[in-house]
Amino acid sequence: MTACEPLPAEPPNLPATMPDLPIPTWRDFQADFSLSAVIAGLVAVIVSYSSSIGLFVSAFSASHYSAAQSVSAMTGLYLGMAVIGAALSWRYRAPVIIGWITPGLAVIAQDGGRFTVPETVGALLASGVILTLIGYSGLYERLTRRIPGPIASALLAHNPSA
Repeated sequence: MTACEPLPAEPPNLPATMPDLPIPTWRDFQADFSLSAVIAGLVAVIVSYSSSIGLFVSAFSASHYSAAQSVSAMTGLYLGMAVIGAALSWRYRAPVIIGWITPGLAVIAQDGGRFTVPETVGALLASGVILTLIGYSGLYERLTRRIPGPIASALLAHNPSA
């Protein structure tokens, strides 16, 4: 493929949508449950979630959250992500980790002092609604499918020594 050729509409090896699986039952959960799956999930979540704790603390501090508000916000974030991630993982029988947009968190950490707590919370809720609408509209999927595989891999790779 040359640089001037248009990208294919859809990569040949990716499904267009999530598979329409039957809703799992309690028996399915019991059959799929294993200690190795639980440990793998815990390791993935601990590594994923703990990597941004310092950024959360900085963002809350810059936004003038009290200690109680910071703890409440962190608890709500982590419990919400855990419940949604577990529900989606169970529903689609695939590991799903719910996260956040780290650059947005960095912006809040840098400029959070300019806004009140209600303004910060309102902006986060509004961005969540907008991102959800973009996801449901299919626009996100259409845009990300146009990213060439090597570039997408490079974006997902993390090399702190580079």
